Amino acid sequence: MDEHHRNGVLNAVRSMPTPCWLIDRDSRLLAVSDCWRELLVAVETPQADDWLPGARVLDSLEARAESDVMAQASAYLMKALDRGSFPPFELPLTFPDGLRWFIAAGRPLAGIEGELLLTFTEITERRAAERALKHQARHDALTGLANRSVLTERLQQLSRGVRRGDVHAVALFFLDLDDFKTVNDEHGHDAGDMVLREVAQRLSQAVRATDLICRLGGDEFVVVVPDMDGEIEALAYAERLTKTLELEVVLPGGHPILVSASCGIAFTSGSELQQLLTDADIAMLHAKATGRHQVFDQALDSARRRQAEETGRLRTAIDSGEIVPWFQPVVRLTDGAVLGAEALARWPEAHSQ
Repeated sequence: MDEHHRNGVLNAVRSMPTPCWLIDRDSRLLAVSDCWRELLVAVETPQADDWLPGARVLDSLEARAESDVMAQASAYLMKALDRGSFPPFELPLTFPDGLRWFIAAGRPLAGIEGELLLTFTEITERRAAERALKHQARHDALTGLANRSVLTERLQQLSRGVRRGDVHAVALFFLDLDDFKTVNDEHGHDAGDMVLREVAQRLSQAVRATDLICRLGGDEFVVVVPDMDGEIEALAYAERLTKTLELEVVLPGGHPILVSASCGIAFTSGSELQQLLTDADIAMLHAKATGRHQVFDQALDSARRRQAEETGRLRTAIDSGEIVPWFQPVVRLTDGAVLGAEALARWPEAHSQ
């Protein structure tokens, strides 16, 4: 190629309307587009000189890319120069204003052997939108806490850790706010949302970095704690959580709302961790009736099952007409006169079972 033709190619690369590089077989820059240089000057004027002709591409990238990205870029460049093509790949680069993402693609220039034109399309905004969508899919929109899908993944991960012996035991704390329905009914859902956000913030400050907090929905929160030693430690941890949630939230109008929570606890050193959520929920319902926190045991489960069976039998009895009214007279004691009657619902079949 004569000098005139070569200068024309270099000038054409410099004037291309997209960020691009022209490199030789030794991965050295022959030219960069003004668009690329404008991008650099806009965010890092002192370092724009890294991209002068003759500079090695990998040296210019080193200050802007992580080691794994550098290794990937190096492998791609070698393959591209050997094959004369460059399959598109994503290239994250660090600039003073933050991380920027590009899709890089390469092709040889017609009639020029051993040189490759790399073009770059910035996809930073697209990547940010993708990250936002992924975050929304895995987190509660109101509080920013992890949601049920993250909880399921975490329990599966811990279950594998228990089987391998990497995790000693796992505890799950099921927290439910007391009388939260009253907050919504009396003060509106905006007030309820304000309380939930405050609860989420308090819980986040009360747990360890290795613990997971999830909002299941409504006023239900779950904390998963790996490597908890036993019931004594679990009760102390539950006490800390419920104390943390003894708070007063002042609404914008100045009205104070007192908040408290009940806590059910379930823990295991076995691998069936998916059952923990059900067990802790049962314990939490018992805590609502008897105290601030309750550890799950089989007696609670047996009582729940009996209650569920009796409730089912009663519904069936009502549907089948087994419940009959009995009228008991109301008698005046002074003269024995019958003044009226009170109606009682009797279930004769219940006594025969």
